[in-house]
Order: sequence, then structure tokens, then C-alpha cells
Amino acid sequence: MVLLNTALPRKGDGVFSLMRAEFAYHDLLRRMYRQAAAEAQPDAVLVCYLDSCVNAIAIKGSPFGRTPWSGIVMRQRFHHAASGVPTAAAPLDAIKKKMFLRMLRNNSLAKLFTIDPTLPRWCEQVVGPLAVRTSYLPDPADLSPADSMISAARGRFGIPEGVCLVLLYGSIGPRKGIAPLLEAAVRLGNFHVLLAGAQTDAAKQVLQMSSAVELRRQGRLHEADHFLDEQEQGAAFAAADIVWLGYQGHDTMSGVIVLAGAAGRPVLSCDRGLIGWMTQNYQCGLAVDVADARVVATALGQLVASPSLRQQLGANGKEHFAVHTVENFTAPVLSWLMASD
Repeated sequence: MVLLNTALPRKGDGVFSLMRAEFAYHDLLRRMYRQAAAEAQPDAVLVCYLDSCVNAIAIKGSPFGRTPWSGIVMRQRFHHAASGVPTAAAPLDAIKKKMFLRMLRNNSLAKLFTIDPTLPRWCEQVVGPLAVRTSYLPDPADLSPADSMISAARGRFGIPEGVCLVLLYGSIGPRKGIAPLLEAAVRLGNFHVLLAGAQTDAAKQVLQMSSAVELRRQGRLHEADHFLDEQEQGAAFAAADIVWLGYQGHDTMSGVIVLAGAAGRPVLSCDRGLIGWMTQNYQCGLAVDVADARVVATALGQLVASPSLRQQLGANGKEHFAVHTVENFTAPVLSWLMASD
């Protein structure tokens, strides 16, 4: 078995830049495979992040010859509109759909794994029997904060007892909805905000705006501007009452919603993409149009004012995301690999 987990940086966001990067990645996989095969013929190949060359494989074929191969896709969104996921149509969706189906029909493809629960269902409707090649992997989260940790967790980040805390977690950039969150915090005045994660340069610029300055003056904005280790991550979610997922222009999966579910914390999310779809279908939070400041403030105010609502939504998330364990993520992959020996 060959395990391939690498990616090439892409310069530019245009179509031609994307395809050049995909072809380069395809060639890299082919070279890596041939180097490995020179020592021993692999029984199977697993590509851990397949999104980097879906279109290249559709055009050029498998870089692994006739060896059975599998891969994990994480950011396909061309099928969302047809799957009931609220999303805006993209100009290349039709082409990406054709490329995906062409790749799915590759003769040596054995299994296609995805962290998007709507993709295998869409495949069943579109390609029929060929859909057996697809398999859903629940995006895993290894987090289980206990209520007894709350006081110590808040102390770690300098957060007072008795306040309602909204957490924004992860790599923090403007598209995570920093501006609408801080504007709502100033407007409402009854909750604190914790930004837990490394801030991009663009995020630091946003955090110079008047709402951030005012929240700092009031002592209501708390920042941990670095990558959080496992203990800090657990503490951040233990400290939180609400998890912010008001992302902008993000249509694919987010591991933060899984972490919120594992922690039993409700989310305030965007109403678009898989995040909005899961929030609404799993009833694990409130989903809003992040561009509407009044709607954002109203929803946050509703969550802040009602501990019972937070508890119910958090419990729903904990129930629905309970299957998102490392074991359930790895078991189907390991099963396929063992069958390929």
C-alpha cells in the first residue's frame, strides 16, 4: 500500500492556474508512485487529499497505472444546489460536475471517500450502481470538555466568571466573520468574545476597527493569537457558551461545527453551505444571513438570553455529531486497505 499525502501550493485563483497546479500535482503523484513501485509493487494507493487533482485525473487518467486506488475529497460543492444545500451557483459547477463523474468512472478507482454526507446521496441519484464506489467518512473530532473544566478554562484565557462567552476558533481570517461578530457584540453589550487561533495579517487589520477597539476597552474581547494545542483547544470549547460559525463565502465542511457538537455547545452559523445545512437539519444552533447585522444581533441576543435554548441546541449537536469519532473515520478506510492486500 502507498499512502500519499502531499499538496502543491497554487499561485493565483484563475482557471488556468488551477489546472496547472492540478497537472503538476498529478505528475508528482505519478513520480512518487513509480519511485515506490520500483522497490515493491503496491497492492493499493490512498490519496489523503484528492481535491488537488480530481480534474487532472479526469483528464489524464490515474497516475498509478492499473493499481487500485482510493482518495478522500473534502471540498467538492458542485452538487450542493441539487442536494438541497443552500448555496450560490458557481460558474464552473457544470464543468466540475462532468470532471468529477469522469474521475468516478476511472477503471482503477476502487473507493472514493468524502466528509460531505450529501455527496454519496447525490451520486446514488445520478450514477446509480456506480455510487457504491463512494463512502461517507464523518469528519472526526476528539474533544470532550467537562463542565468541571469551565472555571479553570476561563481562567486560562482571562475570562471572568458569570459572563456569556462566544468563541471564534481556528485559523482566524476576515472570512470567518470577525467584523459582524464584533459589531453584534458592541450592539448588544451583554457577552464576551474569545478569538482562539492564529490571526492572519488581514484579520489583524480588521481587528483595528472601532468595534474591536471598543470591546478591548471594555475588557470584553479576549485573544489567543497562536495555534492552540490539544489542551488549549479543549479549554476554549469548555469556556464557551456559544460557538461562532458565521463564516462568509464558505460552502464546504468545517471541523469547528463538529468540535462544537462534541463539546455540546450551540452554534451561531451562516445560513449557507454545509455549515448552514447541518445547523438547520441537526438543530444544533441558529443559522442566519451573516451580511444582515440586525439579524445576527437578534440571533445572538436570543442565544445569550436563554440558557435553556443553548442547552437544548447543544444537546442536539452532541447527539448528531456523536458518530464523528476518529475510529468511525478510519474504520472504512482501513477496511478497504485490508481488502486490497
